[in-house]
Amino acid sequence: MQTVSSEVKRFFEEFERLNSGAGIDTESMARLYSDTFMAADPNGAHAVPKAPFLAMLPKRKEMFALAGYASSTLTDIQERRLDDTYTLVDTKWIMRPIDPSHKQNLELSSSFILKRTANSFEIVFYLNHQDIVSKLQALG
Repeated sequence: MQTVSSEVKRFFEEFERLNSGAGIDTESMARLYSDTFMAADPNGAHAVPKAPFLAMLPKRKEMFALAGYASSTLTDIQERRLDDTYTLVDTKWIMRPIDPSHKQNLELSSSFILKRTANSFEIVFYLNHQDIVSKLQALG
């Protein structure tokens, strides 16, 4: 991993930890996101209110499990401070299959714009650099 500030490193350690459990702790996840944030992927971008997003997270986790994947591991992180308030963070992730004899690792990359808060950061923009559903379908 490339050197990043300790604040950003802590934020993504928490992000990774909250996404790696068996269930979804939506209350803790809520602290990581702005009340409304932008989400984008190759299919387009849209504003996402936090409450519906949090309600959808268990379904997203189920989609990955049904496709044969569990949690993701952060493998690379690069930080670029944009100004005193905003930071751009590029990340790479590996999702390992539940049964490695039947599936290959799923490599994902995403970028985040984080807004500094009093205690940490919150996600205001989240870009998946690939269409995750299509990628899962391609892997079978």
